[in-house]
Amino acid sequence: MKGLVLSIFVFCAVLATAYSLKCYVCTGTEEQCSKSKLEANKASRSVDCSGGECIRFWGKKDDVTLVINSCGGSSTCAETKEACDQVKDGKCAVGCCDSDYCNAGCSYSSSVILITVTSALGLALLK
Repeated sequence: MKGLVLSIFVFCAVLATAYSLKCYVCTGTEEQCSKSKLEANKASRSVDCSGGECIRFWGKKDDVTLVINSCGGSSTCAETKEACDQVKDGKCAVGCCDSDYCNAGCSYSSSVILITVTSALGLALLK
């Protein structure tokens, strides 16, 4: 009986690893964490994510830009978005997704463009 329980446990652990979400990890500049650099260094720039979501954070204050690609859960994503909404002295954007290697930056870039256009339209309507 112990052997059967152990076998089932090992099978589930292997299955969970085989089907876990894969996310890029990187902390640096936009250039250092660009899609092309992440894809070129996939072996060292990716992790199996049991949290369920890949996250890409982009922040800019003055002339300093920071990009963080990571793995987390929906609560991590929500907390990061809330913190980003509180930023007053700079710009901030967060993208969360749930497919393999989805935090490379492609869909994130369109989100930044959408945020920028929406902000510009909002400011124009206020005048």
